[in-house]
Amino acid sequence: MLSFTEFELIWQILPLILSASALRIAQKTQKEWSIWKEQALITRAEKQLAELEYMPEQRPIRSTPAIQKAKISSPCNSDVKAKTSGVEPKQTKNVVVAKTQAEPKPPIAPAHHSPEPSFSWEMFMGARLFAWIGGLALLFAISFFVKYSFDHNLMSPAARVSIGYAVAASMMLGGIRMNRKPYKITSHTLTATGIVGLYAVSFAAHSVYHFRFFSLGVTFALMSILTAGAIFLADRWRAQIVAGLGLLGGFITPLLLDSNTSQVAALFTYIGLLNIGVLVVSIRQQWPRMVWATAIGTLCYEILWMVNQPTSFPWFTAIAIFIPFSSLFALAEIIMHKKNPMDEKALPAFQIPSMGAIGMVFLAMAGGTSSYHPAWIALLILATTFLLMWQSIHRNGAAHWDSLNAGLAFLALSRWTYRYSDNTWTAWVLGVCLVFGLMQSAHLLLQLKKNKTASMSKWNVLTPLLSFCMVGISILKTPIASPALWPVTLLIVTSILFLSFICGSLMLMIGAIVLTMGLLGAWMLTLPAEIVGTSGLFPWILVFSVFLLVLIQRMPQWLASMSKVP
Repeated sequence: MLSFTEFELIWQILPLILSASALRIAQKTQKEWSIWKEQALITRAEKQLAELEYMPEQRPIRSTPAIQKAKISSPCNSDVKAKTSGVEPKQTKNVVVAKTQAEPKPPIAPAHHSPEPSFSWEMFMGARLFAWIGGLALLFAISFFVKYSFDHNLMSPAARVSIGYAVAASMMLGGIRMNRKPYKITSHTLTATGIVGLYAVSFAAHSVYHFRFFSLGVTFALMSILTAGAIFLADRWRAQIVAGLGLLGGFITPLLLDSNTSQVAALFTYIGLLNIGVLVVSIRQQWPRMVWATAIGTLCYEILWMVNQPTSFPWFTAIAIFIPFSSLFALAEIIMHKKNPMDEKALPAFQIPSMGAIGMVFLAMAGGTSSYHPAWIALLILATTFLLMWQSIHRNGAAHWDSLNAGLAFLALSRWTYRYSDNTWTAWVLGVCLVFGLMQSAHLLLQLKKNKTASMSKWNVLTPLLSFCMVGISILKTPIASPALWPVTLLIVTSILFLSFICGSLMLMIGAIVLTMGLLGAWMLTLPAEIVGTSGLFPWILVFSVFLLVLIQRMPQWLASMSKVP
């Protein structure tokens, strides 16, 4: 009967046997699949060759004996002979020549090519799945071996790290060596498993054993080199699994080394370099899932940084983090559209950093008072909104995301407007409302210029009304804060009406008129009666009354002149 120690040894060896068997099955299946593919290509080439041989040759039409006889006995030839010999030609019988017609070509059978399946379950179950199972079993075998050596003190920490590096490096180098056509899946699996093993051993040397050589800088540089190597191999081999594991290791590295994310500049510089490498490879190789993974990983680090901040939110640092990453993804999307367009499903991934930045600003403003100037907060929101609009102009399709982006920016700016609408910051609030309205109007006009009306959502046409709603929030909160509120409101309403004529939008014009009348009525109800005659607000009430009368009088002509109604 086996003792407990022997049973443990067998349990440690079992994953090695399973991994070797799985890799062998995957290698054999992949080889058989490649042979079958080559035979299919040979069969197709033979069919095409047979079709070419079946096509008849186009031979020149030869003159038949009847035609030659007609040429000899034709009246024209007799006349020529009579003139040259001086003898009158004899009457010749009319020779009926049968018209020769070209023989019709036999119909050519169309070449029938069976389309190759985009996804082969046989290839997946027989090769890829067994290769992945083998790599996972091999990783478990290494982990069990390390744990067994820990529990029984079989070797020193230096020997454990050395053996771990040797095994992981051997797997990676063996995978690189095996990178030939029949063994690509096995090669990619071994290489990816080796890279993950090198990550794990480096982390253990730094955080578990605290070796003097593996300081924070050395370990960070080593893991950065591993990430860069994984991205390089993934681009050269077109292996998405290698890129995915390299990206996973690259994102896990800072968490393993410094979970407090205290060194903000070094951390986000490293994340930025990782993003650049992965985005370049993803655009070159058409990997939308990698773009999604990169954007989500970056957003998680930004959220982690924001959660660890004290009560006073550092807005300068937030601007230095959020705007560069949003600009990087916006530039990557524009380059992608020009160089190597991706599927439409990948387009929202490029907007995740900007949308996440606006959402985090919205949440950060609920944290209480801030010692920073409110213009910096508005600058962050307007800059990310501008990047989203810039991406939308260069994009074809996904129009519903434009409405979502405009609504998200409106929520953040509305909260900012309500927070800073008082006698101190009224001028800044009005300026931000004007800038936001101009941005929305310019975005709509540029879309019309590029003939994107067919792909526009009906809600996109109404986005210029959002700036008017922001001014309304400021007016309703502080009715007598500044006499410049109503001139700015009148300017915004006039520009929206002018834009509705350019766009031919009935909904936009009706929305502007309804909001103007509703805002004026709500403002007059909230205004104290004793202030109307003493604060100089009566002229503005008169101006708006005349404005409304003109709108009501001219509305039938404006409605008749509109040709397009969205």
